[in-house]
Formats: sequence, C-alpha cells, structure tokens
Amino acid sequence: MDGFFSGAICYEAAQKLLFRGEDKEITVKEWTYNYNLPSVDAIKKKYDAVIVADLMPDVNFMLALYDENNPDYLTWFDHHVAPDEALEKAGGDKIKGLRTKEKKAGCMMAWKYYHPHEEPNFVLEMVSDYDAWNRDGVGESVWENEVMPIFTYLDVHIKDWKDAILEMERCDNMMRDHTILMYKKSILSEGKIIRNAKKSRFSRERSDGFEMLLHCIVCEGNESTPQEMITEDYTPPYRNYRAFVVNTQTRGSELFEDLYKSGLPGTDYDVFIVFNTTGKKWKYSMYTFKDDIACNTLMPVGIGPDGKGFLRFRGHKGAAGSVSDELMLFDKTMENTEEI
Repeated sequence: MDGFFSGAICYEAAQKLLFRGEDKEITVKEWTYNYNLPSVDAIKKKYDAVIVADLMPDVNFMLALYDENNPDYLTWFDHHVAPDEALEKAGGDKIKGLRTKEKKAGCMMAWKYYHPHEEPNFVLEMVSDYDAWNRDGVGESVWENEVMPIFTYLDVHIKDWKDAILEMERCDNMMRDHTILMYKKSILSEGKIIRNAKKSRFSRERSDGFEMLLHCIVCEGNESTPQEMITEDYTPPYRNYRAFVVNTQTRGSELFEDLYKSGLPGTDYDVFIVFNTTGKKWKYSMYTFKDDIACNTLMPVGIGPDGKGFLRFRGHKGAAGSVSDELMLFDKTMENTEEI
C-alpha cells in the first residue's frame, strides 16, 4: 500500500511540480520483492529524470544511477534501515530526497518533500502509520479503531497507484470540514465491517497452519546475494528458526498477533509466514515480533522440489517479503531442531 501511495504522490509531483505543464511522458513502474531492475545504462538512456520511492535497490546501483553532473536526475525516498546505513558509509547522502529510520513510510517522505507546507490528509497518515508500524506513536486505541479499519478498507479498494490518487482526491477535494468527517466515518464503518469478516476468516485459515523449522542464512546489511555468499572456500553460518506458516490470501501480521501474545506452551515462534500464489508466482510475507530477529536479513534455504536454492527476503526488520517462481519446500516436521 505504501508503494501505491508513494507512486501516486511522485507521479503528481512530476506532473505538476517538476515538468510544470511541459509535454513529458511520465512512466510509473511498480516493482516487487526480488525485483530485476533494468541496467543503469538502460535507465539513463530512456529517462530524463528518475524518482525512486519505497524501494530498496542495492546501494551500489543507486550510487551508479546518481549523476554528479546532474544531481537533479535522481530523487530517492525510503524508510528501510539497511540502505540508510550503507549509504552513509558509501557517501550516498548526496542523493536528493528523504531517507529515514523514523516511523514514517515512503509515501510520507515523498509528501513532506514535495509538500513541505501542507498537512497530509488522514488517509495518507493511516497508510504511513500502518506501513511504518507506528503503533506506539499513535496509541493502541487509535491503532485499533482508526488505523486498522481505514487500512483494511484501502487494502480492499486500492489495487494500484492510480486508485491511490483517486482515494486521495476524494479526501482532499472535500470543501468543508464536516464533509471530510463524514467521509472518514464512512471509511471507518466499511473498514470495520470488512475487518470483522476477515477476522472470522483468520481463525479458519490459521487452523490450517503448521509449524516448521526455517533453515536460514543470516545476511547482515541486506546487501549480499546467495551467489556472492556461497563459494567453494566459504559457507556462511546457518541458523534455525521456529516458524508458524499459513497458506492464505490474507495479508498482515494481525493473523498472528493473538497467537504470539497468548504465551501458551509451544507458541514461542520466532517468525510467522503467510504464502499464496497469483497463479504464476509464489508470494511470501514474513513477520516477527522479536527485537533480536530481522526478517530482511534472512535467506531461507530449500526452494523447489530438490530442496536447493534460496529465498531472498527484503523489506522491514519486522516484516519482509519475497516472490518466487517456485514453491518453497516447507518441512512441516519439527524434528532435529537443535541450533546449528
């Protein structure tokens, strides 16, 4: 959702602020986890300017895309920790845009940059709070009664960045405060209805979940790839994590919160995984509630029918995702769980 709203804000900025009515073609590309970006040369040849939002490409890629002679060519908004730290070491803070470790999503970074004197509407705030997991910042009551219902509503109604533009326009074009309030109430009401329906489905889907032992390579810094790490002279350290896995179309860690909080014997899982298929690709989301685990540094081992290969997770420390052409070979047994 953050990516959709980030794309919407950057598109409108390019249209209204950067090109100022010039007849320029603006292309919006949506990239998912485990993306294959075009080469730097291909991008520079095709585009007069590039804006990257809510995306964490390799730091070396971003530094190569940056043009010393034309610093306005590249603008980058992101809120993932890993590239921020790597960029500091590489001197990449010269790239225009905003990058932060604070609990603000990419769409909020883009909004603040392009609209420094305008307050964002409540739709944008809800998306940012949810995606950046700003639970403590808004308080438990606001999280449960506003953030979650509005996000649930948006999750059902918005499928791309164009839908995000329409939703922001519906909110921003309201001329009187009471109209905006009524609009917010209607979103909250519908969001609560959808959320209750999802919750009833959660319990049924979770009953089909299973425990597994997740055999992972831990890749600090979120920059290396399996091909770089696995060589004849070096095999990286592996680690086992106890995981709870559900095959479901439902997205979000809400599915697992009560299971984690219950504290019942046998429920001390390290990570939780939701996986499903689009018919062409397998999509995975991983969550953790533990501070000492970073989902975006894990590469589970065991992809495909032969049990070989890796699944590269990218995203946030507490929530990351991946896409694969093959189904991960899940081992539903919890045998041989000693730490390696």
